Amino acid sequence: MDIIEYWVDIVGMDLAQGVKPEKISYSQKNKGTLHVSCFAGAYATLLEHRKKIVLEKINTFFGKEVIRDIKIRQTPSLLIKENPQSEKKQLISKEIKQKVQEKIQIIPDKDLRQAAFQLGISIFQKKVD
Repeated sequence: MDIIEYWVDIVGMDLAQGVKPEKISYSQKNKGTLHVSCFAGAYATLLEHRKKIVLEKINTFFGKEVIRDIKIRQTPSLLIKENPQSEKKQLISKEIKQKVQEKIQIIPDKDLRQAAFQLGISIFQKKVD
């Protein structure tokens, strides 16, 4: 799964407009660090305040703990605008999320249900693309 492709779904539009994932690096102990660029100090501050929640969302997206830290780099020239293609994917994602949610409600285990949810979204998204 590609964190860049689903960035808006993971962090929300308010952060995604000014924060762009650049790369993931791993230390010798296999601890992942997500490197991001921020358009302005306000986005960097917002991300810093939401860091714990964003880390939880990213790791839920992957289905396991792969990212343990986020390194923030401010890039004044960076202005992230949503292109029409990502709008299309976002609209599709809302419909897909609803369908997948209906299907996975019978799974009692929360972690398994979340993993099934991410898998379902991925499968439906590939069919639409």
